[in-house]
Amino acid sequence: MPQQPRSRVATAALVAFAASLVAAAADDSARTRPDGGARTTLSSETDGTNRREVFEEASPSGTAAPSSAPQPLITFIDSPNVQCIHPDPRQDACFVNWGYSSVSASPNYMIAMWISLNGKVVARIGGFFQTSMSVSASNMSPGYRLPCGPPVDDPADPATPKKQVGNSYSWDIKAKDSANLSAANYGTVTCPAYFTADGAAALSVSPGSLTATQATNTTTTATLSIGNTAAFDLSWSLPTSTSTGCAADGVPWLSLSSTSGMTAGLATDPVTVTFDSTGLAPGHYPAHVCVSSSDTFSPQIDVPVALTVSCPVGPAAAISAPSAVGAGSPNRIASVPNHAGSTFAWTIGNGTITAGQGTHQITFTAGAAGSPVTLSVVESNPDPSICIASPGSAAIPVVSTGKAILFYTVPPCRVLDTRTAPNGPLAGPPLQPGATRSFDVDASSCGIPAGARGVSVNATVTSPGAPGFVTLYPGGGALPPTSTINFSTGQTRANNAVVVLAADGSGTVNVTNGSAASVHFILDVNGYFQ
Repeated sequence: MPQQPRSRVATAALVAFAASLVAAAADDSARTRPDGGARTTLSSETDGTNRREVFEEASPSGTAAPSSAPQPLITFIDSPNVQCIHPDPRQDACFVNWGYSSVSASPNYMIAMWISLNGKVVARIGGFFQTSMSVSASNMSPGYRLPCGPPVDDPADPATPKKQVGNSYSWDIKAKDSANLSAANYGTVTCPAYFTADGAAALSVSPGSLTATQATNTTTTATLSIGNTAAFDLSWSLPTSTSTGCAADGVPWLSLSSTSGMTAGLATDPVTVTFDSTGLAPGHYPAHVCVSSSDTFSPQIDVPVALTVSCPVGPAAAISAPSAVGAGSPNRIASVPNHAGSTFAWTIGNGTITAGQGTHQITFTAGAAGSPVTLSVVESNPDPSICIASPGSAAIPVVSTGKAILFYTVPPCRVLDTRTAPNGPLAGPPLQPGATRSFDVDASSCGIPAGARGVSVNATVTSPGAPGFVTLYPGGGALPPTSTINFSTGQTRANNAVVVLAADGSGTVNVTNGSAASVHFILDVNGYFQ
């Protein structure tokens, strides 16, 4: 007889495999009945009330297998002893688990394995040209859920009184291979009893944490739900704590509409939680609500609570920048006060930002003369407790290079120092709060000639009594919207600047103190424009 082509052999094998798979799944009762239908038992063994065996199914024509049945190639199903566990005594819910199950049939192929409880298939896996099949412990976990059942006497217990047990369930694990051989394990498992008379209560809390973000001197509320998922009453109390462990030390800014109560079975009681930020500074305030209850299985649940007091947006950001720049001049610097975690979005007109976008300080190149360089900045911060500034802007005059003039360097020289005594035109007293002083740069001994149009300087502030800023601008001119130096209380800070001198040729520069306290001011020069 000529041999069939390989493709037809493969097709025929697939058809036979599919037919076997359909036959294996067609009759659930046959899967769970140890002696149902004509078949030949090839091997069996018994362990207590559990039995396992290997047998050959009836032939497709319905007749019993021939007496010359082959020796079994399919193995016994390997599976640990079945157990029924009751993880939560408050619930009528048990789980039946075998740990794992495995079987092999080499050189035949395994077709399917299924598990039944009380005659009902609860799990099934199929194979495809594999000589072994298994269900892992992780796939079995936690098991198949069934009612534990009310307590009854255990008929197998010889003691008096007898041990109380729950429902008993018959089970089987069955597997079939491609040679019409099957393996099966059969037995009975008894579950622990569910004792409803114990008066069990089951605590549930929702949500698992509470958060609020609000301005100072305001109140907000949230709802904490105390639930009971069992049938009997649940008593509870709600101490508050500033630390973990439910120390019940109290939280001044946190109050509850109820601090104790009784929740009926299968019911939920709401508790209103009030956050009061009166008198609190911007910042983060953690706490805990500790739910203690009569639930013996889980008597206490810790609910983390977090209050964030936001900081109101402050005044417009004071941009520290040169009082004037030359047309096309590069490497100019502008900055605003920095705050932890903040990002800064800068925009510029008549110029180009070359570095620092996103930070509190940028470097820029000025544009053409005739229009000022315009700067604006918007600060943002993901932490609402951080105090940030409102959007700020500045306009910086652009000096035409055609009019200018050349730059002449001089050895670094101190023009003025308000710490110097006695008081004088280029000495003390310190800059007064909100006041403006005019200094004659030409009158210093630094070699700045009469008629100089501007100077390159290093400006320094020291010993400020309060936070603020100073602004340098031409004598006789209007106060610009930009600052030269920003500072905090007690801070010493310096900044480089090009300062245009008075337009009337007097050689003066104005310095305005934008602080609520006095501050000392120092000015050093390193060159001039003429």
